[in-house]
Amino acid sequence: MVAVVAGVAALAGVSAALAVWLSTSPPSTVHAGAATMPVGSRPDATASAATVTVSWAAVSVGDHPVSGYRLTRYDAAGHPEPARNGCAGVVTSTGCVESGVPDGAWGYVVTPVQGTHWTGADSPQGTVYVATVGVTFPVSGQVYGIDSYAAGCGTKSAGDMCGTASGAKPVNVSVSVRQGSGRYWNPGDNTFSSDSEKLHPLGTGANWKLPFPVSTFPASGLYTLRAVATDSTGRVSSTSSTFTVYPQAPPVPAIENGPADPTNQTSARFTFSSAVSTVECSLDNATFASCGSPTTIAGPLAKGTHRFRVRAVDAGGNTSAPATYTWTVDTTAPRATDVQASNRAGGTAGLIESGDSLTLSFSEPVAPGSVVPGWNGASPVNVSLSFDAGTQAVSVGGSALGTVAFGRPGYVLHGTTVGGTVSMNGADLVITIGTVADPGAFGTVTDPGTMTWIPGAVRDPAGNSLANAGTDVAERHPGGLDTEF
Repeated sequence: MVAVVAGVAALAGVSAALAVWLSTSPPSTVHAGAATMPVGSRPDATASAATVTVSWAAVSVGDHPVSGYRLTRYDAAGHPEPARNGCAGVVTSTGCVESGVPDGAWGYVVTPVQGTHWTGADSPQGTVYVATVGVTFPVSGQVYGIDSYAAGCGTKSAGDMCGTASGAKPVNVSVSVRQGSGRYWNPGDNTFSSDSEKLHPLGTGANWKLPFPVSTFPASGLYTLRAVATDSTGRVSSTSSTFTVYPQAPPVPAIENGPADPTNQTSARFTFSSAVSTVECSLDNATFASCGSPTTIAGPLAKGTHRFRVRAVDAGGNTSAPATYTWTVDTTAPRATDVQASNRAGGTAGLIESGDSLTLSFSEPVAPGSVVPGWNGASPVNVSLSFDAGTQAVSVGGSALGTVAFGRPGYVLHGTTVGGTVSMNGADLVITIGTVADPGAFGTVTDPGTMTWIPGAVRDPAGNSLANAGTDVAERHPGGLDTEF
């Protein structure tokens, strides 16, 4: 048996030969000998798209396998370049994989090596033809919304899927699209209704495209585009791109709570819910910015109308229509401004009768619930009217309207209480006298006078208290004093 024991040296005049110490049985017998480096064996090369798998048979020095192999790739014109990736450098096995191989015809050569100094003869070429198909859009791993997907392959191919194909011409390209791990796109009805893959032919050429608007996707989620190219020699190349699409805008968020409208508070707090986790808010037409629920606006907010908006943003960058909340900040206190009396149609001038009325005016509409607890102002509310002969005044029981003094004697002859109603008319409250059971309680007055009204703790709808509560409000007399009732 022959084996390499130790030492290598060049033998003059011998190409690709090793000078070796050889041993035979018994081990004590050692002598010098020479062995020629072998020729590499022809490799087998197969291509899958731009990836080439190369394999070859092992060769030996004597009966000892060489330590490795170098691979060289030659183009159709005979220009060499070292193999790359898994086939780069010295390969110690009998196979390797090179990725990213350019399109075209290639010849792989295997050269045996022993150690760092000895090289055998090149093998005959093992040829392979690389034909590839690529996907330009959509890009694998990317997330697309309506706008980003619609950009597609550019202005001339907006909304299209597209890619490239190469090989021995003509190259035929077919594609399929799958929703997640479920059904495939059916070109026949343009829906994802097929249980098996439907390859849709796109014709020949170095560039391919598939019109596929975002509205074709039935729901948000993962999709896989697979492209298959077959060149004129029958070589098949395929590739795929798995991407995520959000083809619809997310639902509009729901604003659940906000400030009272109107309010005298110069800060605001909102709570809202959304079907997606990312939301953006805007106050008074400001740029939308990321926010969460609850959102507090510290203020101080200026007096006037304000608008809060919140919209949802999904992972594809789609935005929902905004939910909007509008309210008014009012920090101005209302004032009581006037009191007037009116005689009912057909009534006796100067005599308090059923149907006569008092009108109490404010600088702005007041909150009906602050006038009579629980009243919403939509319809008249019942009150009691207590007339006092001593003060010549009437007070409105069960309300915050206070007391009206008539400003002259003679109207009230003795104390009495009658029913009545209060109704709203803009910024006025109208008190209408009900049935007078004892007409003798009232006298007839013919001389004019000035009424005064002392209002109670009325508030406006924003919650501002009456600025002149408890203060006399004198009757205004446009054109001179009048006779009440």
